[in-house]
Amino acid sequence: MALVEDILNYYSLWSLHDIHHGIHQSVQDCMNYLEQRGQGVELRTFLGIVRKFENDGFLLRMEQKEGGLIYGTTYVAQTLQQDYLEYGSYSFYYYGFPSIRNYFSQSVLPIDVTKTDGSKDIGTCFVIGGNKLLTARHCVDELTNIKIYDPQRQLAEPTTIWVSGDDSDMAIIELNNYNFSSLPAIRIDLGDILNEVLTMGYPPIPGFDAIQVADTSHIGSSIKVSSGRIIAENRTLWDHESYYLINAKVKGGNSGGPIINNLGFAIGMITDIPLDSKDQEKIDHLAYGVAITGRRIKSFMSDVISKESSIQKIPFKIDSQGFSTQH
Repeated sequence: MALVEDILNYYSLWSLHDIHHGIHQSVQDCMNYLEQRGQGVELRTFLGIVRKFENDGFLLRMEQKEGGLIYGTTYVAQTLQQDYLEYGSYSFYYYGFPSIRNYFSQSVLPIDVTKTDGSKDIGTCFVIGGNKLLTARHCVDELTNIKIYDPQRQLAEPTTIWVSGDDSDMAIIELNNYNFSSLPAIRIDLGDILNEVLTMGYPPIPGFDAIQVADTSHIGSSIKVSSGRIIAENRTLWDHESYYLINAKVKGGNSGGPIINNLGFAIGMITDIPLDSKDQEKIDHLAYGVAITGRRIKSFMSDVISKESSIQKIPFKIDSQGFSTQH
């Protein structure tokens, strides 16, 4: 998916200053550049990319050069972010959610669990680094058996399971090897109300083994937990106790799965929150999902890296069938 990034990078302000010596580059110039790199592209495809980003404000049309109305048109990209180019965000933006789902499909993994009463359940986790997985705390805490398989179909063995001391429903599983480094890590970013998002997870479907389900939806609001009840919040999305409310069909095994925006960033994670039965029935009836915000996840990840005193470890035991966190 590098074509989009190569085109935008060619027209970037830093390329204009450092490579093109302040001379605006035309459609023909860029196509010649791509041809030299072995990335020959049809004019129709090229114009489709350029016009999409021009219409959405990423590319600014400049003066005409020799070569005609099409080939002689010059552009400058004013609003690019280097980390977005490196991550492939502009390709995700151009090709849409199907491309995001395909790219990260193997980075979102099922968690097969056995509860203390012997019943089976399923959750979701996702890769945030070569040896790190992010999930909901309730998917890995106080369980008799937990199975997560790496790309080689080997059972993942944790070295540490990090959780927050405030009982937030987040956990980072740090592993004893980098077997997940072959999979693209999903980066975390911030979201906003009305963002369109992709949810990915493993809801329990009768008659099927663990099957990954992807669905698009929107962030509808932010909500706050208070005494086990949901209270609508309009004052701010960024309160550290806020959750996203999304209009997606998520329940059960979706917990721990990412909600991903159109740039490919996880801006939240599906979770459970304490509700009374009437509130739960209302949310289920309206097909809403609840997610921890990207801001809270980023703060948690930062605390884990810096080993803040608020961070705790879940004790566990490894055996031939996976690992257990039953205390």
